[in-house]
Amino acid sequence: SSFGTSDKANHQGGHIPASVLQVPNFRTMLPSLSVSVVLAVALLSVRALHLAAKTADAAQKIDESCDDGQCAQDTDGHSLLSLSSRVPRVQAIQRIDVGQQRGQRNDDWVAVREPQQQIPEPFTEQLPIPMPLPPPNPAMNPLIASYIPQKCKEEPWTFFKDVEGDWVGENGQNFISLPQFDASPNAETNATSAMFLVQVNRYVEHLNFRKIGGPVLNRGYEDAIQVNPIDQSDQVLAGVLYHQSVFDLDLKKAIHEENGQILYKACTQINGNITDPWQLLRQGSIPHGSQPMGFGSLTSLKCPDNQPNYYLQMLLRVRESYEFSVMPFVPGCGPQIEQQRAPTTNSGPLASAVSSDGIIGACCIANNTLYMIGKDQCPDTGCPEPIDMLIEAAKGLNVVNYVQLNLSSAQSIPPAVPMGMWSPDIQGGGVQNTPFVNLNAMAESRSFKNLIWLCTVQNPDGTTYEMIQYIQTVNLKFLSPGPGCPDQIWPHVDANTLTRPPKPMPTPMPTP
Repeated sequence: SSFGTSDKANHQGGHIPASVLQVPNFRTMLPSLSVSVVLAVALLSVRALHLAAKTADAAQKIDESCDDGQCAQDTDGHSLLSLSSRVPRVQAIQRIDVGQQRGQRNDDWVAVREPQQQIPEPFTEQLPIPMPLPPPNPAMNPLIASYIPQKCKEEPWTFFKDVEGDWVGENGQNFISLPQFDASPNAETNATSAMFLVQVNRYVEHLNFRKIGGPVLNRGYEDAIQVNPIDQSDQVLAGVLYHQSVFDLDLKKAIHEENGQILYKACTQINGNITDPWQLLRQGSIPHGSQPMGFGSLTSLKCPDNQPNYYLQMLLRVRESYEFSVMPFVPGCGPQIEQQRAPTTNSGPLASAVSSDGIIGACCIANNTLYMIGKDQCPDTGCPEPIDMLIEAAKGLNVVNYVQLNLSSAQSIPPAVPMGMWSPDIQGGGVQNTPFVNLNAMAESRSFKNLIWLCTVQNPDGTTYEMIQYIQTVNLKFLSPGPGCPDQIWPHVDANTLTRPPKPMPTPMPTP
């Protein structure tokens, strides 16, 4: 989607006229300045105003005369303004106007022109070339070449050895709600637009895990004390790299690529359970412009012999927790689980708040029982829950044991503050986004949650095979129900079941 600035002049002329600029009152802003300094700053401001006016006039000339790499020049033959900073903006505005004349929406994609090659002015002074200094050889330093992590002991974890290799899953489901200005609403709501789109993807997934080449050393002081440290205490991480490719079964095209790592503390620092209380982490990189990092724990379970459906019952309880539900909710309209489990009833301060037009609870979704139903939203049968795909795949299976990874970006460091620069609000982890994502549909930093299960499944004949199931969610924040209301929260959930691909049959030897 394209969006404009709040400055009207910027739309009309491609620049801000000099008449819009204001000379700041520096005497009011900085009363401690001397009179001479104030006068000097004022003179500089006047010169800046004059320069801005000249730049504005130059930009106007650029608008009128830049075409396919040719820029307006002043009387001295110098380019008035950098080609790369002006031409793409002018052409983008022209493309939007043409699109509007053809009846397209204002948010249609606008092609971004590749920056053009420039020829800079030659440097007027030749700087001397320094001689590189000889680097120290790390192989000669025992603190590097033969260093043994201090006060920690490495311990291998079985899960990370067992998960290596290729995995394939054909029953994945992705549920996401997205900003869409002209999405069709439910006919019974009498609205002109629902303002949001529901997208559900059935997908096949290829997932590969491979071991990281060696242990990863993080050095640190004991108890993270930064002032007069008392001793050394390190951390060592180990784990696997992963690469995920997702192909949509209905759209017949690739829709997702991701790479990252799942790491565990092969050895932890002294008092690490206080200063850094987690066992493992997952960090990934997604082409949408988001990077999740979640921390958590690993649990290994052997299912009770007298309950062959124990694993299935565990999945049903995860479903009942609504931790991975797709239903939206609004902060202030009651607990999340309450809004998702019973969308027609809300509590909380906003549930009884009266809007300016006299509607009670106008900020809450409960006022519209058909909110998620529509042509461009969920079908009349309701919104599908991805965890149901896991439950369906696990029905009738005898899972004899499994390892569970429980990860969340909401994990935080307890308020144990060592001496130094560290502060308790620097917790690590979260979701990092591009500016566009943060402005339009922010993936909330503390909302990433992920459950991964590596299962051993026993066949009726006593043989076993491995299976991975996972479900993950992150909350997207966009679309306020009305003036003064907080943005709604939309869980983005996906889940899949994967097994090892069948090994290819060996090629028979030719008959002699």
